[in-house]
Amino acid sequence: MKIFATAALGIAVLTLFAPGVLRASPIGPLEKTGWLVYWDLEGGEKTIHDLHGQLDEICVFAYHFNSEGHLIPASEAIPDQLLTWKARQIAGRPRLWITVVNDKVEQESSLFKDPMVVHQALAEAAARQRHIQELLDLSKDADGLEIDYENLGAGDRENLLQFFRELEPLLHARGQLLSVVLEPRTEKQEQVEGPGATDWTNIAKAADRIRVMAYFLHYGGGASGPTAPPLWVDEILDFARSRIPKEKLDIALCLDGIDWSSDAKGSELSFSQIEELRKKNQKPLLRSGRGEPPHFAYQEGKDLHQVWYEDARSLQEKIRRIQKAGLTRVSFWRLGTGDPAFWKWLAGQKGRPKLRK
Repeated sequence: MKIFATAALGIAVLTLFAPGVLRASPIGPLEKTGWLVYWDLEGGEKTIHDLHGQLDEICVFAYHFNSEGHLIPASEAIPDQLLTWKARQIAGRPRLWITVVNDKVEQESSLFKDPMVVHQALAEAAARQRHIQELLDLSKDADGLEIDYENLGAGDRENLLQFFRELEPLLHARGQLLSVVLEPRTEKQEQVEGPGATDWTNIAKAADRIRVMAYFLHYGGGASGPTAPPLWVDEILDFARSRIPKEKLDIALCLDGIDWSSDAKGSELSFSQIEELRKKNQKPLLRSGRGEPPHFAYQEGKDLHQVWYEDARSLQEKIRRIQKAGLTRVSFWRLGTGDPAFWKWLAGQKGRPKLRK
């Protein structure tokens, strides 16, 4: 993801907040969505169960591209998983989305968020129609189709928009919805590649949902720092609200974190992996302010590691800001991970708005 990192927030000070002790006020009604990933179907199912019906929508991270540019299941388990969800004819079944991502998987290597495979699928009208038909065939049993194409070049801006304009009415004709995932962007991020290559205003007109990623200010390929500090999230909210109708807007939060080594290479780790590292190295949890993402450092031989992540307090603060901005939808990357105290708190929230199309 081509997002430029900025300087970390202030100098962190030690706080005495116990990570699992929560005193946050109840949140108002929210539509809540979680991504179910193919590499952790069991963990995702457990989270769904533990939420006791407090999840409104599930996005199954289901399909990516092969070396020939055709869509294939992300794992052999995906078709059965989709059939399982379709067969659950129970009251309050969460709305089911099929998520397609522009990862290209070959026999010996994979390219994550590959812009060229999208370019090839959308640049010509005939190729675009073939791609649309593949998407329609794969998503026919779901409630909606979600497109998560990232890291695109500015040259594909118009082709991407035309693709959505052609796809949406075909989905609507059979009673389905279209969701589009957009990379984080603020007024200060004017680069033409990646998030700057998408026309937010017009894409919002051609889709039913816009899920904006509010994370990865700092990411594994850049300098260490908080992945989603609250003030930066506010900037994303302001930018998004100026271009996307609030009834379509959904803000996506990441639940885990990144461990950077001295050579500035970062590895994404789950909340439980990070907490295990922190306790193993007997490091206190640091926080630069109330509701800010926690972090700590530890030594591994000659290598100094910097770790930033999310916990229940930092996630609650972001949800508070999302609601203060007048928004009612939030998504979580991903089910099966994150601070257990956060899921416990979320499961205890009562009341949901009526789902809207």
